[in-house]
Amino acid sequence: MSFANLSIYLSVFLTGLYGGVGLFVDFPSFIRWVQKIKSEQDPEMNPLMRCIVIPTTNDGINLLLSLRELTDFEMMLESADSELTSLDMISMFKV
Repeated sequence: MSFANLSIYLSVFLTGLYGGVGLFVDFPSFIRWVQKIKSEQDPEMNPLMRCIVIPTTNDGINLLLSLRELTDFEMMLESADSELTSLDMISMFKV
């Protein structure tokens, strides 16, 4: 899957979870928040045990991730952010 497709899928997924309420205006803050959650995890924790909860704005819907999945999610967010930034820069030069 290309990074362009990844960023599109990720944006649709997150917009669904967070109701599209200013999420992408503050996308870097969301990435920092995920990084903060990751930094608070015990490094001795089993990387495959799903015990990290990331709440959403929807009642009863949370992301339940393992440390490995959280690391992958963080990398996807950073890739999507880079891709969105690149697409914004490219759009400035379109005629």
